[in-house]
Amino acid sequence: RGRSNVYTPDVLVVLDPTLFAVVDIPSGLKEGGMIIINSEKKPGEFGLPKADVRCIDATKEAFDVIGRDIVNTAMLGAFAAFTGEISKESIIDAVKEHFPGKIAQKNVELVERVYEMAKNSR
Repeated sequence: RGRSNVYTPDVLVVLDPTLFAVVDIPSGLKEGGMIIINSEKKPGEFGLPKADVRCIDATKEAFDVIGRDIVNTAMLGAFAAFTGEISKESIIDAVKEHFPGKIAQKNVELVERVYEMAKNSR
């Protein structure tokens, strides 16, 4: 499988919104592209009128479900819900394949929870 840089992404996933202060995150985003941000803020608060901004508080949900601020699987759930590019089931299968027992169980719960939140926030 080939690997290369992505210069004009359709979707950006921002795990840490403090990066907006130091990086021009939306530069290169395709016109009308989507930015999914881990934040408790409303999409309009980011001042990105050319992007389809979606926000989900993955940090809060991760703390509630797994007791830590590890948001990777939560943001995958949000990505699946907001874009439809991958299925929730494929994420859950990957989580079960890569994590053992209770860790998998908690991450599956987190994916499902954030997926439903994202679906219902549209």
